Amino acid sequence: MEKAPHSGEVRMSFMEHLVELRQRLVKSVIAVCIGFGAAYTFAERLFGFLTIPYNQAYREVFHREAKLVNTGLIEPFLVYLKVGMMAGVFLASPFIFYQLWQFVAPGLRPQERKHVVPFVLLASLFFIGGALFGYFGVFPIGFKYFLSVAPAGYVDPLIRMDEYYRLAAWMMVVFGLVFEGPLIVLYL
Repeated sequence: MEKAPHSGEVRMSFMEHLVELRQRLVKSVIAVCIGFGAAYTFAERLFGFLTIPYNQAYREVFHREAKLVNTGLIEPFLVYLKVGMMAGVFLASPFIFYQLWQFVAPGLRPQERKHVVPFVLLASLFFIGGALFGYFGVFPIGFKYFLSVAPAGYVDPLIRMDEYYRLAAWMMVVFGLVFEGPLIVLYL
């Protein structure tokens, strides 16, 4: 590290930036693991909550209860692990955004560095809010549409647990990231 001329700032070499990035990533992974540990005990209930929009759409289209299937002996176990991990990411998201800010902050001007609390708060709210928008706003409409595409009586959808989880998880993460757009534009 060397001091930049005429400023009180410290300059870092490329390797020092990589070391800093690694440290921030390790801290974020540890936070996700802690979130996973807290969430895994509720994974079965969280998965049940995750399937509510699908179950409601299925009832509206087919007028009977939905069933997800599993095609492998360990599929439910793996799905519950993934649900716990996804919940861990959402629980740890404020810490992850804080680590992201701390990595970027040395490249900002001193008056810009003061925005850490609003950035972490807004990034967390937008990410979780986007995921909730996907869950409550898009899932019911989307699932109902896609289930109604197949004509009733001819096609009976058998959706695997893992297939449903992957679709729901990716949609929630994508909506969470899309809702980060205004914050990114604001800080650019």
